[in-house]
Amino acid sequence: MAGLARRLAWARQRLGVRGTKAAVGLLALATLLLLWLALPRGCAVRGRPLGTTPLPPYPCPDMRPSLSMNCSAKDGLGEFRRRRPGARHLLAVLIPYRERELELYQLMPLLEHRLARDGVDYVTIVVEQTDAYKFNRAALMNVAFEFARAAGADYVALHDVDRFAAHPNLVYDYPGARFVHLTPAWSLFDGGYPEFLGGIGLLSADNYARINGMGTDFWGWGAEDDDLYRRVTDAGIPIDRPCVPLQDQATAVLHFHSRKRTFGPTVPPEQRPPHNISYGLNTTQYTVEGVSDCAFMFGSGTCAGFYLVRVRLHCNEQVEPWCRA
Repeated sequence: MAGLARRLAWARQRLGVRGTKAAVGLLALATLLLLWLALPRGCAVRGRPLGTTPLPPYPCPDMRPSLSMNCSAKDGLGEFRRRRPGARHLLAVLIPYRERELELYQLMPLLEHRLARDGVDYVTIVVEQTDAYKFNRAALMNVAFEFARAAGADYVALHDVDRFAAHPNLVYDYPGARFVHLTPAWSLFDGGYPEFLGGIGLLSADNYARINGMGTDFWGWGAEDDDLYRRVTDAGIPIDRPCVPLQDQATAVLHFHSRKRTFGPTVPPEQRPPHNISYGLNTTQYTVEGVSDCAFMFGSGTCAGFYLVRVRLHCNEQVEPWCRA
């Protein structure tokens, strides 16, 4: 690029004002060429292209205000019945949740439609934190995973409530031995960073247990997904980021917020706990306050069913004083 800039400067000196316009055009052409060269090779739209696979009946209306949520109390997931009994794999979508009802209304119908269209057998487990401590996304994932195992799921989607993988290349299929990241760094507003593993990720149940789940000592916003990256890479689990053509990336992942989120580090940098795989599934302490079988209602119909697990997390405030809100 430095050599190209020197050549353009020389051209401007030789050609004057009229040459400047030509030089600007040449620079624009060179920029487009560089962008084209930066495109991943073989990045075609694959998976199940929209419009080519017959869609099952989709009862959820497009107008979210017409929906209401109805829940009935259950004794765990003992009555759980698979949508596709003959399917080879069962996905459990794990969604940590607190005070994000509008996002839930936006996500659930989209998710049900997408997974039904792709023929994925799944169960959705939303875990709501009811205590007064700071939000602990990682601990809630671990709680949801325990319910996923009880349902017989052999792989999980670690899923934020405010993101949805919309592009046909971002499929929720069984990941095998890999960690499949459906919301890579390019899907973030600020471009993210290469080690980013937040948003939506797929992992087999065996591998989630193998890395001891997610670290439980991160209270508040951030850092738990960086710890997840360390756990995954230290275990030698390959990370797969599905290819999405550059021209599709702006709309490949939907990201919605109903209100401004409070940003800030989970722990002051000088107090941040070191990466420690001994904290995780085995150290997640909680009390289940209730399990409900929920669905969205409109008129006389229902759609987008899921399980809502309400839990109160426990925190040793002497060891982790930063858990206090």
